[in-house]
Amino acid sequence: MKKILSAIAIAAALGCSCAAASPLVTADVPLDSSYYGYLDKLEGMGYIQDMPANTKPYSRLDMAKWVLQAEAIAQSKPLPPYLQTRLDSMREGLSEEIAYLQGAGKINNVKLRGASVDLSYLQQDSAAYKYNNAKAHWQLLNHNNNGYLYGDGFNAVGTLHISGSLSKDLAVGITPRFSWDKDEHGDASLIEGYAKTHLGV
Repeated sequence: MKKILSAIAIAAALGCSCAAASPLVTADVPLDSSYYGYLDKLEGMGYIQDMPANTKPYSRLDMAKWVLQAEAIAQSKPLPPYLQTRLDSMREGLSEEIAYLQGAGKINNVKLRGASVDLSYLQQDSAAYKYNNAKAHWQLLNHNNNGYLYGDGFNAVGTLHISGSLSKDLAVGITPRFSWDKDEHGDASLIEGYAKTHLGV
């Protein structure tokens, strides 16, 4: 019994010491972000050396590290003006994570990072889809795409992307979706929601 308790105590102590040295946990950058294209260009031009393949999405901390790496290489290999503009855009968007990497300390940056509104009109009257001298039936393209219902006529869809780090060890992300049409009148759903943390390193 004493051996088991000793083993548990040692494991707990190691876990605490590892957790103290663990890096900042940050939210993922959405896959539709323009930053991914910027990173691909920077890597292709030789300003990023260690970006892993096929591991998307990347975290905000990873992207901040690559921004600093590109800026360091740009000291001896100046960036073309268009690429410098893209790097400056990333530096501004990842400023809090970059400051953390440079020793700014604590971070708490959960905020609204993106919003969109889409308007559409759906014509569901089968009389408008006629086939002459053909044995066929009508089917609307992209109707109820991704499982979402669209009403006959006008539709409005809004999405929000909220994410960030609550603390050094916890990051969250949430993407709610709100829709309205004259048939369903209104709906709210969750496209994505997650929490990230770590145990030790």
